[in-house]
Amino acid sequence: MPVVGASRPCLVVVLHCPIVAVRGDSVELSAKFLEEIERYAAFWPGTVRLIAYEDPSWATSFGIATRKVDSRPFELVVRSHDDLDERVFDDAAVVLCGVGHRYDHLATMGRDLGVPVVYVAEWSRRTQNVITAIDSPNALVKARRLFWLWRQRRRIRKSIAAATALQCNGTPTFDEYAQLNQQRLLYFDNRITDDLLIDHEALDRRIAKLVEVSTPIELVFTGRLTPTKGVLDLIDVANELRNRQVNFRLSIVGDGELVDELRAQILRHQLETMVTVLAPKQFRSELIPFVQRMDLFVCPHPQGDPSCTYVETLACGVPIVGYANEALEGVARHSNAAWHVPLGQPRALAAEIVRLAGDRAEVSAASIRAREFATQHTFDKTYGRRVDQLRQLAGI
Repeated sequence: MPVVGASRPCLVVVLHCPIVAVRGDSVELSAKFLEEIERYAAFWPGTVRLIAYEDPSWATSFGIATRKVDSRPFELVVRSHDDLDERVFDDAAVVLCGVGHRYDHLATMGRDLGVPVVYVAEWSRRTQNVITAIDSPNALVKARRLFWLWRQRRRIRKSIAAATALQCNGTPTFDEYAQLNQQRLLYFDNRITDDLLIDHEALDRRIAKLVEVSTPIELVFTGRLTPTKGVLDLIDVANELRNRQVNFRLSIVGDGELVDELRAQILRHQLETMVTVLAPKQFRSELIPFVQRMDLFVCPHPQGDPSCTYVETLACGVPIVGYANEALEGVARHSNAAWHVPLGQPRALAAEIVRLAGDRAEVSAASIRAREFATQHTFDKTYGRRVDQLRQLAGI
């Protein structure tokens, strides 16, 4: 039975991202999710128990980190999705879990047991539909997948309404689900600690260089080089910028299934003096310092998942110009440091970059606003707010 209010209250996190492997005295899992769990443990005034399933195939999907069992600041329980029963609530002061068909029974179960259950929503219905459409190999598979998502929607909404509270990563899910649960929290996920924010002197130096119209405007894209990120549209954007005689350089940082196609198209269109594809960089020591030297982030994402990229880019003092997916629309609305054009229109995206390249004072002002916004949404502040809500619900 749950023990609420114990001397060492337990936060139970049911993780939708799997453990890659448990090997002897070590555990392997996504480095990003490991950082999240460790941040919960840092803010939570008790124990943290992680319940996750094991799936070795994820080793090729995300950066993987390894932790020794005796060095982890959390307990680990490996359990399949089909085995999420009342034991999830053992000793729990509050349970945090993802939104989805595997977890929709936990809200009612927690209510019956007297344990608060908080759902974390990340992908809106629109975003799920877009990603499904992009990833489906043919029309029949797409139709089947979209129908399955449609059937799940009612169950998901019912479980969110039954939950004690809701945490929404980004505005798309907040806009979609907030009316279902009065205990809701909007946050913007990222990995930016205070020391990674661009300092004012570095930002001032970059702005001083930017306003010199004779210098090229430095454009950047970072992330997975896949169809869901729209990266091939960057070639069309670069072609249009060259045709309109914009002085620019575009750096594409990342890896993925389209990396060879990107390089081939750069050569085919003779863009190699303007566009460069660079290998992935280590986040703290390489990627952040690199992006801090850029002027604009070009974001051709067709889907509106709540990517960490948005806040992490703004933390570098770099405003964003991209397609009007629902996540970027929300970031632009809250930060006033982004611009967007209709989805799937690289010529319109290029035209907006042309406009901004001709109004560098506007880019400079947005760069300052970008840093100001990110300062309010750093890793610690974000997780501090999230854990504060969990503590209040648990009466701690």
